[in-house]
Amino acid sequence: MRLWFNQLLNNFFAERNRWFALLPFFFGLGIGVYFLLNKEPSLWIAPILAEVLLIAAYIHRYKTNILLILCAFFLILCGFADIQLKSTFLKAPEDLFYSKEETYLKGKIIDINTNYKGKTRIVLDDLSDFNDNKINGIYRLTLNHSYNKLTIGNCAEVTAFTFPLMRTNITGGYQFDRKAYFEGINALGYSLSDAYETDCTEENKSLTLTIKSYIFDIRKNIVEKIKAGMSENEAAIAAALIAGDKSNLTKKLRQQYQDSGLAHFLAISGLHMGMITFLMFFIVRLTLAAVPAIGLRCNGKKISALFAVFISFIYLLISGAEIPAQRAFIMTLTVLIGILFDREAISIRTISLAAFVVLLLSPQALISASFQMSFAAVLLMVAFYERFSGKINRFFAGGGILHYIFGYIVGILISDAIATIATLPFSIYHFHRISLYTSLGNFLAGPIIGLIIMPFILISLIALPFGLEKIPFEIVSKGLEVINEITAYVSSLPNAGYKIVSMPLWGLILICFGGFWLCIWQKGWRKLGLIPIIIGFCSIFLTNTPDFIVNAEANVFAVKDKAGKMIVVPLRHDDFTQNIWLEQYAQNSLDKPQKEKLSKIVKGKDYDPDWIELKCSEEDCIYKEKFVVTKDGGVFIDGKPIDIRENLGFSAYISGNDIKIKTVREYIGNRLWNQHN
Repeated sequence: MRLWFNQLLNNFFAERNRWFALLPFFFGLGIGVYFLLNKEPSLWIAPILAEVLLIAAYIHRYKTNILLILCAFFLILCGFADIQLKSTFLKAPEDLFYSKEETYLKGKIIDINTNYKGKTRIVLDDLSDFNDNKINGIYRLTLNHSYNKLTIGNCAEVTAFTFPLMRTNITGGYQFDRKAYFEGINALGYSLSDAYETDCTEENKSLTLTIKSYIFDIRKNIVEKIKAGMSENEAAIAAALIAGDKSNLTKKLRQQYQDSGLAHFLAISGLHMGMITFLMFFIVRLTLAAVPAIGLRCNGKKISALFAVFISFIYLLISGAEIPAQRAFIMTLTVLIGILFDREAISIRTISLAAFVVLLLSPQALISASFQMSFAAVLLMVAFYERFSGKINRFFAGGGILHYIFGYIVGILISDAIATIATLPFSIYHFHRISLYTSLGNFLAGPIIGLIIMPFILISLIALPFGLEKIPFEIVSKGLEVINEITAYVSSLPNAGYKIVSMPLWGLILICFGGFWLCIWQKGWRKLGLIPIIIGFCSIFLTNTPDFIVNAEANVFAVKDKAGKMIVVPLRHDDFTQNIWLEQYAQNSLDKPQKEKLSKIVKGKDYDPDWIELKCSEEDCIYKEKFVVTKDGGVFIDGKPIDIRENLGFSAYISGNDIKIKTVREYIGNRLWNQHN
């Protein structure tokens, strides 16, 4: 055992040039610890532990091994303190205003965006009611009516309902309230009238909002030009790619891109930012090299990097500067700074620095799917090309044009395969589905995206200020038309979007740890990372689907049929809850005959124990003689009443005569983002 430990220690010190990659790892570990807690920690924990670590470091200042361990713990503590301070800073006021009846609201618009259905949402600050009484907090309202050409920085008045941040409705589910909390939102609502512009007082106006409003107006004008120059579906995709506006994407179009494995193409991410930046870098450097008087006197590489920084920043602003785009920009900027300071442009070190900067500025990004998937894909790709770059360079040496074209196609396939493998566990965990034909979709679409769409998007961005965007827009439209046809074809193949039950969190953590270990080290011990990866994927087979689920309002519950399939039973209309539950447990909706039969069972007009052991009357529904849901909102287990509103709903697991319950309250804990629920 001691010999094995000493060998690991020797390997660790032999790879000291890779230690820098541990910086974001330990920092992120501290952030992860904060999110895993079930109760909000005291603000005194970080300062006290910091004092203890400093004392321990002083005592053991001459012992290298112990100092390294203390440094690791200090980085973990820094990550923990970073996210805790961010969470505390965003803490909502205690007296938020919730109204279950029509209420007049007036406030300053600090943001305008759209939800997944394409409906406009406005974010209001400095709120007041009809009598000019101040309302604390920042509210996001979904507009069901016209928003009358409102813009950021103006004030608006509207009648609306308001309510707390929407929590998850199932154990293990996505925490919507946590996401909204870190976006600075304190409460939600939806309008009951048109939203009208109204006067703002001078103190309500700021330079930041003026700049934000100016950029918003530019984006809106770009979207209008796109709509005027392209057909409906192509304009919807182009608006998402150029201006980050997804409001015109139809449900069918979204599903096509998701099932074909091209959903990443719809989000402003590292793919788009990297392509735009590389193209600008390449064009500027080629232009400088073509003019010997300039190319021989200037450092063309660094000048190209500066132009690339500029265009990537412009693209960030025009695309709406959403969180994924910000992360892509920071990562791209880190690579370009490496060029400016004569460092290796793409390496484990630059990727690690980019990850650390992102986590330092936006620590909540650690738990987002976009951060996890983008950095996993890039990390594995860099590790792969580090190991095989020599063979790749020898392959391209001395070849003709056909040789390079073949190499480009092979490169697309290899890069796609690497990205698919890297993002697979996150697709399973977050989205509960796998796109089986991702490689085919990316192989067919990759050359069109890389050679036509993204280059002419760059040209259109350059041409926009001069009003010369018509021709590049037309070329982009033709390319998108082909891409839409590809997604339609690939998504129509059998089981294109294959649903799969998510692995447990500990399984994903093991895969992440094993993948990180495999990528950052270079010696033989790196293969030890395969062990946690294999165990993590095997954890999928340990996932236990609940036998009974009920939400906090007891208006929707779910049971297992005889085949083990989860059947969602709505006592009252709630499509959102039904869709979330079906997605969580990788189930399809019932077909029309099954829906009709289930409706009869719920009404007490039918009973089919060979399908579902569910018997209903006018007053209640009984499942397996153990669970009773009354139609006035009560829940009983073995005759004992359960306070579902206090528990926010629960999932139950039957094992023989025993019933194990996991409540939503236990799952979400008592944190800053759900204390108003």
